[in-house]
Amino acid sequence: MNAAYLAFLFAAFWVAVGLYRGRHPWQFLASLVAGAGFAHLGWLALHAHTLADPQSALLDLTTGFSVLLFPLGPLLISRWDPDAWMSLPLALAVARLGCLASGCCGGLDAAWGTHPTPLYEVLCFVSLFPLVRRAPREYAGAVFLAAFGVIRLVIEPFRMSSATLVSPALLASAWVLVAIVRSRAVCRRFGPRMGSLAILGSSGCGVSMVAPSDESPESLLT
Repeated sequence: MNAAYLAFLFAAFWVAVGLYRGRHPWQFLASLVAGAGFAHLGWLALHAHTLADPQSALLDLTTGFSVLLFPLGPLLISRWDPDAWMSLPLALAVARLGCLASGCCGGLDAAWGTHPTPLYEVLCFVSLFPLVRRAPREYAGAVFLAAFGVIRLVIEPFRMSSATLVSPALLASAWVLVAIVRSRAVCRRFGPRMGSLAILGSSGCGVSMVAPSDESPESLLT
């Protein structure tokens, strides 16, 4: 893990902190730290060679991180705080720029060269930023997780994955499932006044994109 990679990870952390506008900044800060921890543990869980010396691999943070496990931190600590989820897309885009800078997480060979899969993810996360911000606040987390999973599912076939123990596609699919469950729960809570999001496959609600006014809502880098 080179200095450029570490610099981009550090920058991603502060991008998320700088974008957060919610009422629980310390909770969000803790969720980012926890997310980084889960990402490191996730990377170890995806790679068989770490089993040879698990204690050393666990303590060596330079071995790698799996973005696929990062959302566990915000989900468990910030939970469905919409401001937390709105702050993450650009931060993840910056983190992926670190992959480009260090040359990790590359793609498979193509007729015209090699797929720049980290760049694909950067563009997807940048596009996700306005989508999450424009969604009804109660749906912010569901929109983020659904798109997060779909982005990885689409890009995974072009990646040169080093994961050997668990399929990254399986983890990505799990986030889409979590998003669907959350979306349906919001629909049941707010009823027809909250629009269902077509991308989440929800049903039984209207199509309004305005939150109700009388409710208070919430490689190295795999």
